[in-house]
Amino acid sequence: MDQTREIYLNDISNDYDVICNKNRLKFVIVFSRFIKRIKSVLRFTKKYFYKNSTHLIALISSSIIFLFILNEANIAHNNYKDSISEKLIEKIALNSSFTRNYNNETKNVGAPIWAQKESIKTVLSEAKNLDLFHKAALLATVEVESGFNPLAKSNLSTACGLFQFIKATGKAYGLSQTNCTEPMSNSRAGVSHYLDLYNTKIKTQVSDLEGIERAFRIFELTYYLHHDGINSSKPSSEVKAVVLKGTHFLIKSYMILKQEELNRENKNLVNIVLKRLKNKTSINYANFLEKLPIKKLTLAKLRF
Repeated sequence: MDQTREIYLNDISNDYDVICNKNRLKFVIVFSRFIKRIKSVLRFTKKYFYKNSTHLIALISSSIIFLFILNEANIAHNNYKDSISEKLIEKIALNSSFTRNYNNETKNVGAPIWAQKESIKTVLSEAKNLDLFHKAALLATVEVESGFNPLAKSNLSTACGLFQFIKATGKAYGLSQTNCTEPMSNSRAGVSHYLDLYNTKIKTQVSDLEGIERAFRIFELTYYLHHDGINSSKPSSEVKAVVLKGTHFLIKSYMILKQEELNRENKNLVNIVLKRLKNKTSINYANFLEKLPIKKLTLAKLRF
């Protein structure tokens, strides 16, 4: 029995070795054919580009642009995949000077960071159709008025909520003393009030300004009127000090919002380039880049 079993096992082993050898031989033959084809393609490619050097330049240029697009697409994807709005809100909230725990004092200026983030989100939601100058000015106004505490109430007047509306002004924008601490209602009234001040009193004074200077001037002038009233003419030293105190937060918010805007433009740019490259087989790159709807600074970075 043992001898028969041994013979049987030897036969199986021999059959297995034969099968393995056949498979190895097949693999070697297929691999050899593959290598020969690769060599043939390389020889053809070498001859072709030797005779058509302009095509080689075009291929290299296309490859560089494609690698650039992949890099930018990867950056844009990483920026947008993890909830940009939450990251944006957190960056802004971290610059507040009034982050604090409530500790049973809910009416004072300032709030825990989770409450501040919700307030920032609400203000930006109401200001979603405005440019970043207005968004930065609105955020800075709420920062100095309530520290992004929707429950803030003044001990010296009827002012309450994110924008600290007094009873008379709040009533003109649909607020009452019962809903002035509702973030959405207060923010909606705050944005409407701000736009009225800007359009009637401020717009012509800042038309020739740009960048951070424009953002600061808008914040300064609108806050004077917000605090002292639309008919006020000369702000007090106290109000000027409040504006200066909010300037750091204004600048930080403006820069964060500006970076967000550039990230969004880069994402749109990647989509435009991909679409145009897909639809064109031959491209005059100089003319192509000049026609893209981007700013000169961004355009300069694309050139190589």
